[in-house]
Amino acid sequence: MFHTNALIGLREGLEATMVVIILAAHLKKTGQRRSYPWLWGGIAAALVVTVSVFLIIHFGTKTLSTTGQELIGGIASLVTVALVVWMLIWMKGASRNMTAELEGKMEKAVAVGPVAVATVAIIAVAREGIETALLVFDSFSRSLGVPFAGLMTGVGISIVIGVAMYIGAVKINLRMFFQITGALLILVAAGILRYGITDLQEATVLPGLSSSPSPWAWSPAPTRTMTPRYSPSPPMKAPVTSTPMTPPPATTTSRSPTTARRSPSSTSTPTADAWSARSRTSARVPPVSCSSPSPRPAPTRPPVSRAWSAKVSATT
Repeated sequence: MFHTNALIGLREGLEATMVVIILAAHLKKTGQRRSYPWLWGGIAAALVVTVSVFLIIHFGTKTLSTTGQELIGGIASLVTVALVVWMLIWMKGASRNMTAELEGKMEKAVAVGPVAVATVAIIAVAREGIETALLVFDSFSRSLGVPFAGLMTGVGISIVIGVAMYIGAVKINLRMFFQITGALLILVAAGILRYGITDLQEATVLPGLSSSPSPWAWSPAPTRTMTPRYSPSPPMKAPVTSTPMTPPPATTTSRSPTTARRSPSSTSTPTADAWSARSRTSARVPPVSCSSPSPRPAPTRPPVSRAWSAKVSATT
């Protein structure tokens, strides 16, 4: 993050420094030194606008929910990538005429008044500052210390180079410089684009990371899952072993020959064993037969006596 933000600060800072040098040199060449305070006032106002935009974007998104922060971060990343691409295309065609264009604008502003001079400075410098704020927004949303140190390092180097060029101590091939930094900014824009796509995926705008379907995302057809034809058999339970109950041993009483014949009192009074055996016998229920009942016998006529038969035959 340090090198990325240092590159952004160096590139954008040097562009802003070149704008200031061109405007100041034009005022010096045309003898409009009285407009210097308005020029520096416009530059200070542009810095205030840049810092305000960055703080609004950075801390304004902190009040949103997690999904809202990811959504704003993804949109800001896509806007930043589009801005970098547009800036590189614009610099390729307008870098040759940038000096003449800025001098023409400043000449018209001087003719209008000091407020116009400040306005030209604000617009020219704030454009580079807002580009810088958008480029470093994604890295500052993850941490503050290292990205801030890298950004300040790049901006400081760009200011030193700009002042040295203004006083004539250093000469730099600006065309080669902007070509090299433009190629490096393409790599930076690719990383910002990756972060933007990841943020949109976390915000469920694009499919990829989130398991919940997105209302804007294309959902493929559901795939069929093969189910087994036969379900596995449940595990067999261990058989329950029970200890068989053994009947109590029967007690046998031996009779002596002398006591084989019982007395009347002993035969008339049943013992406890006899009562239990009788209760078990009476409690038994005879089995119910399910077979069809036997047919009833046909009625038979009573036998007729011989006298009655002779009497019946005599009357006939």
